[in-house]
Amino acid sequence: MRIHHFSRQLSFGTLPLLATLLFLTFQSCKAPTEGDIPRQKELLTVRAWKVLGNLREGRNYFEAQPISSSEGLVMGGYANGTHPLNGTPSRSCEIINADQKTILLAEAMTVAHAETVSLLTADSNVVILSGMSDNGVLTPSCEIFDRRTRSWRVMGTLLLARRQHTALFINADEILVVGGRDGSVTITASAEIFNIRTGRSRRVADFPVAFCIGTCGIAQNGDVLVMGGSGQGFGSVRSRAVCRFNRTSETWETVSTLPESLAATSAVKMSDGRLGIFYGQTDDDAEIGWMASNAVYIERQSAFSAANTSPTKRYWATVSEWNQDSLLIVGGFESGSLTPKALNTAEWFDVRQQRIFPAPTMLTPRAYAHSLSLPRSNGSSHPPRVLAISGFSSWTGSTTSVEVLE
Repeated sequence: MRIHHFSRQLSFGTLPLLATLLFLTFQSCKAPTEGDIPRQKELLTVRAWKVLGNLREGRNYFEAQPISSSEGLVMGGYANGTHPLNGTPSRSCEIINADQKTILLAEAMTVAHAETVSLLTADSNVVILSGMSDNGVLTPSCEIFDRRTRSWRVMGTLLLARRQHTALFINADEILVVGGRDGSVTITASAEIFNIRTGRSRRVADFPVAFCIGTCGIAQNGDVLVMGGSGQGFGSVRSRAVCRFNRTSETWETVSTLPESLAATSAVKMSDGRLGIFYGQTDDDAEIGWMASNAVYIERQSAFSAANTSPTKRYWATVSEWNQDSLLIVGGFESGSLTPKALNTAEWFDVRQQRIFPAPTMLTPRAYAHSLSLPRSNGSSHPPRVLAISGFSSWTGSTTSVEVLE
């Protein structure tokens, strides 16, 4: 802190002013209270997003995962589209190196994957599961990227090729895959477990309702939860049920309900082990468009309650960890429009205080994008950084830009 010194002689009349200045100085040097933390973080928004570089392809509805402390792998999606859900399904992959500020082509996947799901294995390799593929046909193929050899191989196939599905690891080898749309664009309730060691998948009990673009996660108590999602077209029924997958019987049971219907949301495992659900679609109408939430819901014992609300409603936003106490919410689509508008705004969520406040605005709007939190390779004493990667930007198409906040 910079302190100004007065060289002139002070008169008696200036003593009250001096006392006030000394009091304010003392107050500013005090340890921050919990109530001060959000205000102080808001002052840190002097940070600004900067362009790190550009991908070879502008992408939307693609996947991205960290593969080292400084690198992110960008995979597939729709390339060079002019609508949120069009473009050419892509096989191509690129690696962003945030330390070296480079973006290089990586080995391509065996087939194209868009509207898909990617997951990190226990040893930080990347699995990609099914999705929209070449010539507008779904692929059941599941591939794995070895981060040491920087190469892909096919592991096996799902029983049902699907897109807009949800999936998560339920142990080191097995992935639960639920819902989505099949090859006829029909939503499905089917569920299966894919084993990355054997490359085989087995059918388990159907989810209680058919859905797409839902969400999932492991609760603080270890429950495997699947919830939310959209029905079949405008005005369809959206389930609010939070369902637990019983690993022993491989069946489902409803354990709670969401406070509102949510699809196209973001679920994050927070540092204290709880799940957080951020924003998302709440409803849709053929004349009004898609409506969104502005709420953050936090899980406790597999039940969700509202933590805070934002002035901005958004869906298809992305959320990344900034540090142990803070999450960064990036972009998404605005609420209430038939022609979705991508947002360039961002927000902090203080995990301890459960408060939302503004973060630096991105240079480029982006939705159906990805953000990645990358720790620094030269030690934890350095501040965190987040990448905002590609995504649908405007009706002229998807942006190729990658921005970094650090």
